[in-house]
Amino acid sequence: MSRWYLQKPLPRFVKCIDVEAGWQEDRRQAKRYLQEGKVYTVERVRVLDWVSYVNLIEFSDVDFNTVHFDLVEEKPDEIVRLS
Repeated sequence: MSRWYLQKPLPRFVKCIDVEAGWQEDRRQAKRYLQEGKVYTVERVRVLDWVSYVNLIEFSDVDFNTVHFDLVEEKPDEIVRLS
């Protein structure tokens, strides 16, 4: 089961950790839009049988495979990993 599904409430922020992860199309999308190390705001998450996708406020019309991200919690002066 996806760690995204188990996270309650759903994460608000994610950090891009690897644009080379996932299927070929996932990598293409990630390389085009994402920057490793950057934190993005979660708009929605879709958990399917064998893959999960996240939509980001910054790119709301693009689905990203969740393998590109770590869950994070934004703090005023730092970012703390949740997973």
